[in-house]
Amino acid sequence: PPNPQPLSPQAPELLAALDNKGASPAHFAAIYGHEGILLLIGERDPASLMLLDEDGNSPAHDATRHNRLGPLKLIVDRCPSLIYGSNNKGQRPIDLAERNDIQTFLKTSEKASMVPAVQLQNLTKEARMLNAQNACLALYCRHHWDTSGLGQEKKHFVPQPDPEASVPNLEYGLINNEFLRTMPRAHIATLERVENRELHDSFMKTRDKVKERMGKNWSDDKCERWLFYLSNSTDKSDKFSAGKFRVTSGEHSKHGEGIYFAREASHVDDSIAGSSKGESERKMLLCRVVVGQMFNGKPDHKVPFTAESKRGQPRYIDTVVDSTEDPITFAIGEPTCAYPTYLITYRP
Repeated sequence: PPNPQPLSPQAPELLAALDNKGASPAHFAAIYGHEGILLLIGERDPASLMLLDEDGNSPAHDATRHNRLGPLKLIVDRCPSLIYGSNNKGQRPIDLAERNDIQTFLKTSEKASMVPAVQLQNLTKEARMLNAQNACLALYCRHHWDTSGLGQEKKHFVPQPDPEASVPNLEYGLINNEFLRTMPRAHIATLERVENRELHDSFMKTRDKVKERMGKNWSDDKCERWLFYLSNSTDKSDKFSAGKFRVTSGEHSKHGEGIYFAREASHVDDSIAGSSKGESERKMLLCRVVVGQMFNGKPDHKVPFTAESKRGQPRYIDTVVDSTEDPITFAIGEPTCAYPTYLITYRP
């Protein structure tokens, strides 16, 4: 195929053009092993690397299917979240890998990546794009975690969008949109990404165990969610430190004992408003939470949660909720089922 370098400055939209089956230039470059074209697309229009064809395949799927390790490395380096994306048949790139070196690369990338393969609920992107969470991560993944100081908590400020920037700050934009969805009058003062590899590793181990236990019942968009930490404690000394989630019990545990989270930011703001009177700023944690198997909660539920199965044998329940049909409030029993991903400081 012709060199796209002279074309892209004149007609950049061609980098995201689709054929009659929804395939983009990135798909063809992945199939035929044109690493130079993939590099150009990654520099000029990285979102094009995330386009899906009519079968739900990303360029990472095509590179894997056609045994193109070099192109696959370029794609994953630019957009690591693509290794988690599933096509219409529920296949991730690793499910299509036949060569041992490609399988090893994808497995290693999964272990090394700090990228969750989940959606931010209530957010959508254009058709043929991966879900909003992956679009956010396309930019998020450029900011590799600081690997020094294993186990030490660090917070990385996520900059607010620059109106003149050629590439939008999707990470900030999506978090801001999700927060303002139920807090339209609030203003985010700072957004910090919490980076703690040790805590994240513990979370990932728990996530893998729950996923393995649930088997075919596991669903990324239902069993793992982005939720706001709901704390009734007025002690703010360790409220927003890694691994300091508090178990709520007694009068505040309406749906049972556990660590509480809410789908809506406004729900959390209402709970802390009383203890924050007179303060110009408040804080809230947006967390990645494995909810796993959910059950309608009751005040007398204790950790660990159990419920009777059809055969009369107890089964483990990961989360109790206000409603399994459309849950808003969640309570988990295991602290490692949640990772505090973003610390939001805001003005109500």
